[in-house]
Amino acid sequence: MNSFLITFKPDTESPRLGWSLKSVQNLARQLLRRGHITDPWRFRNRKDVKPGDRVFLLMQGKNGPALIGYGNAGERNGVDEGRSWRDINFERLVDPAVRVLAGKAALRAIRGAERWLQVQTSGVLLPRGIAAKMGSLVVTGRIASRGKSRGIAVNGLTDAEEGDLRLRKHYTRERNRNLVSRKIEETLGKYGKLECEVCNSDLGRVYGDWGNKAIECHHKIPLASATGSRMTFLEDLALICANCHRVLHGGKYDIPSLREVLKQMPRYKH
Repeated sequence: MNSFLITFKPDTESPRLGWSLKSVQNLARQLLRRGHITDPWRFRNRKDVKPGDRVFLLMQGKNGPALIGYGNAGERNGVDEGRSWRDINFERLVDPAVRVLAGKAALRAIRGAERWLQVQTSGVLLPRGIAAKMGSLVVTGRIASRGKSRGIAVNGLTDAEEGDLRLRKHYTRERNRNLVSRKIEETLGKYGKLECEVCNSDLGRVYGDWGNKAIECHHKIPLASATGSRMTFLEDLALICANCHRVLHGGKYDIPSLREVLKQMPRYKH
């Protein structure tokens, strides 16, 4: 699978050459409501791209370079007034006036990426190594950049000694419990129940009040990617059952893509 960059520079900075900031903000809001959005984008490379190829949206300008979205190349494409375009199926897109998925410091830390961070056109083919690092920042929440996994041999294992107490010191990311409580209150007030935003499980219906207490709060933008404190908004949080939450933190899926996986399973089809 190939990976490509598409670019965006706000018209508030470049009225003649920039693109409408309000349009991008509107797309981000639609994606948040629907869980998916498709939009045609200028795409100069028509030879190497195939439907399903990874696409990263790079913002240029005074607040860039920064990644503000990603998705995959759609089926539809064509030429309009001499310019090639292709549908982009966005999986994640944020309002660049509020936040970004990966800022200039994180992107410039990728060895060899500087040349690609300066491009001003859309549909540029990325080297696989650069694309993998960008993906680890915004798609898998840095999971892919943590180094080689350690294999553990379990063949023939039937028992093991456990239970000793050990003192371990480690850092944890601060979380605001008041914001989580507000998210739960807002959802209950709006829908009268707490459903998993991935699999639609209503834990309260099955387990009663204990089920509502078991719902977990997921940060759509992983806190692990933060270099310090940052603002978190209610729309950045999702209420998720423990099973789906564990899968999300496995790093392979985000909320929209995990929903699509579940839609293929008979028990979740509506």
